Amino acid sequence: MAVMDIGMVTSLVFTFGVLSLALYKDNHFYRICESVFIGSSLGNIFIMAYKSIINDSVMPLLAGDIVYLIPIFLGLLFYARFSKTWKFLPRWPTAIMAAIGVAIVARGWIDSYVILGTRYIISQFFNPPNILVLINAFIVLIISISFLVYHIFTFNVQKGSVSYLHRLGRYAQIFAYSLIFAGLVIGGFSLISSRIDFILGVFGFK
Repeated sequence: MAVMDIGMVTSLVFTFGVLSLALYKDNHFYRICESVFIGSSLGNIFIMAYKSIINDSVMPLLAGDIVYLIPIFLGLLFYARFSKTWKFLPRWPTAIMAAIGVAIVARGWIDSYVILGTRYIISQFFNPPNILVLINAFIVLIISISFLVYHIFTFNVQKGSVSYLHRLGRYAQIFAYSLIFAGLVIGGFSLISSRIDFILGVFGFK
């Protein structure tokens, strides 16, 4: 059996508390563990946000960089939510953050998935190392086109070659989502197995 310190004992207790929901039912032990986890997480997020505001906004502003007044002003606008007269003001910083976030994500997504993906597929057609790579590139090309057809022609397509691509895009999308869900389930099982491995190690079964 491993020599247990206060950290290991605490981790073991909370592991049993969380697993009690799956092994038994909803109980006070689980709720205490859940509340402690949420409270400690929010406390950690609060401290990190506070340090970020101080280090990234307040300190540069005190050093004379007045451009940091803009994010501080936008952040203070969120507190206008508590006023009935000015409660519409938080919409402006929210819209700015959403617009910047979408622009950054869209730029990275287009560059990574569209441009580089298209370039890779075309290069595999002209210079395939073997027949399997050529077949894979052809499948990716067909599925990509079917995805575009499915989302562009949102109405029900009944006839013509477009209908086959439309149907293929729908099936391919269902298959892709099922793979994503399976990956999430496998990730969850890996977390559970790591906790079981930790418990076995504590009690000396390893």
